[in-house]
Amino acid sequence: SLAIRGAGPEALSTSDPLMEHPVDWEVFQVQTVASGLIGPVYRACARHLRPSIPASVLASLRSAYQNNVVRSLRLTGELIRILQLFDVHGIEVFAYKGPVLGQMAYGDPCMRSFCDLDLFLRPGDVLRAKNLLLDQGFEPEYTMTPAEERFYLLEECEYNLVHHSRQVVVELHWKVAMGYASFGIENDELWHHIEPLSLMVKPVPSLSSEYTLLVMAVHGGGKHH
Repeated sequence: SLAIRGAGPEALSTSDPLMEHPVDWEVFQVQTVASGLIGPVYRACARHLRPSIPASVLASLRSAYQNNVVRSLRLTGELIRILQLFDVHGIEVFAYKGPVLGQMAYGDPCMRSFCDLDLFLRPGDVLRAKNLLLDQGFEPEYTMTPAEERFYLLEECEYNLVHHSRQVVVELHWKVAMGYASFGIENDELWHHIEPLSLMVKPVPSLSSEYTLLVMAVHGGGKHH
C-alpha cells in the first residue's frame, strides 16, 4: 500500500506509479496509524508529496506525528532512567524493540511508534528488577500469590508492570519466546551479542542488529510489528 511504500528507504514522489491511481486518503490515514509507521510516512509525505496530499490530510498526519514524537521522547527518557536504576543496583540488562529499534532502523527513536518498554534480564534478576520498579511506583499487570508468581516465572517469558500516572508499561523479559515456540538460539547466547547504542546521547545496552533481526522475526508472528 501507499502507507507501507512511504515508510521505505526510497523516497516517494508525485511521479511514483502508486500516485497514478486514486487514493482513498481516509483509508491511507487509518493504515498509516495502524501500521505504526506514522513517523517515516509523515516525513516522506511532507518532503515529497505535499502538492498531491489534501491539506487536511497532511495536517492530520502532522498532528499524529507530533503526538508520537512527544510520547516517544517521554518513554525514551523513562527507559534511560530505568536502565540507570538497574545499573546502580548491579542488574545486567539490555533494551530492545521500542526506541532502540527506532534508532537502529531510522536513526531516530521517534520514527517508530511504540507504547511500552522492553527489557531483557537474566532469570535470576527478574524479581529484583520487579521490586525496584515497585519502589518507583509501578504495579504488576496481574496480582499473584508468591506461589503463583514462582510458577509464572517458570512458565512464562515476560513480566509486565504499569506506572499509571506516568503512563508507562515496562515488560521484563527473560526468554525470547514461550517454550513451545521454535527459536534456534539459546537465551544465554544473546548476552554475547550486546552492543552500546547511542540513545538521546546516552549509551544504551542493546542487541546487535543481526540478533535484533532474529528476535523481531520471532515476535513478528505475534503482537509486535
